[in-house]
Formats: sequence, C-alpha cells, structure tokens
Amino acid sequence: MNSFIKKEIVTIPNLLSLFRLVLACAIPVICYHPSMERKIETLLVVIGLSCVTDVLDGKIARRFHMVSEVGKILDPIADKLTQGLLLICLLPKTWAAKAVLTLFFVKETVLSLFGWAIVRRTRRNEGAKWYGKMNTVIFYIVILMLIVFPDMPLAWTNGLLVLCGGSMTAALALYLRQYRQILKTTNAHPLNE
Repeated sequence: MNSFIKKEIVTIPNLLSLFRLVLACAIPVICYHPSMERKIETLLVVIGLSCVTDVLDGKIARRFHMVSEVGKILDPIADKLTQGLLLICLLPKTWAAKAVLTLFFVKETVLSLFGWAIVRRTRRNEGAKWYGKMNTVIFYIVILMLIVFPDMPLAWTNGLLVLCGGSMTAALALYLRQYRQILKTTNAHPLNE
C-alpha cells in the first residue's frame, strides 16, 4: 500500500505541478518587491516556466502512463493559484481587474463545488474541457499583453480584461451545463450530497 501511494504521488508530472506552485508563490514577491530590477523580464520568465511545465506535466503523464488522481487535483490547483495571484498583482491597475478577479473567484468556487459533487457521486474526475483550456489561453494572452505593455491606454487595458471576463463567463456556463447533465444522468444534486 505504501509503495502504491508513493508511486501515485511522486511522479514527474506531480513534481512539475509542485514546481508550478512554487513559481506561483514567486509572482507576488516579484510584483510587489519595491526595488527589483528587471521586474517585467523576471515575471515573464516565471510565467513562461509555469506555462511550459504545465504543458509538459500533462504530456508526460499521458505518454508514460503517469496520470494519477493526485495529479488531476494538483495540476488545476497550481493553475488557479497562478492565475489568481497574477490577477491580484494587477488589481491596482484598473477597475476591470477587480471585476475579473471577483468573477474568477466566483467561477472557481462554483466549479469546485460542482466538481466535488460529481467526484463524490461518480468517483471520477472529469478533467478540463476545450472551453476551459481556451479560457486559460485567452487569460494568459491578456495577462502577458498587460505585463509587456504596462503603459497601454486604460481603455485597451479594460477592453482586454473584459474579453478575459467574457471568456471566463462562457467557460463557467459551459462547465455548468456539462456538470448539470452529469448530475442529471446520475440522479445526483450537489446540494443533496
């Protein structure tokens, strides 16, 4: 039993996800360090490493049959922590960042509750869908544009953040539709669990 647990937890994909958690924690340190030189470049390297290790952990897990339930939980936690901390760092920039951050927390809370109800009922994790991945791509494109072009006109900044918020809303709606179908076909309701 102990070797099974170790084999399930200590895998290259899970170690890459743990590395992404460390990278995520570096984001506010970089953003709020008062005298850090080359702050933008450092932040871009951290985000780049995070994105590369995110892609690698999934590819390695599937290619070498290292997909684990731990990894299915650890990977999205690393993703969401990274995204949430990036949004928090953008808060002073504009009202739209505050709105997107609020939407982000609502989306992730609602989807976590429904996801938990589905896992309890079906004993399996559905994983990310194409619309969730598309939302992530749009999120990172917007964030990178805001980092690379910090003096972008406020109207453009707000427009990009509204695009990001629209993408989050669409992903939330599509996931809720999917989760509702799953719960309906399994005769489950998240509030009854």
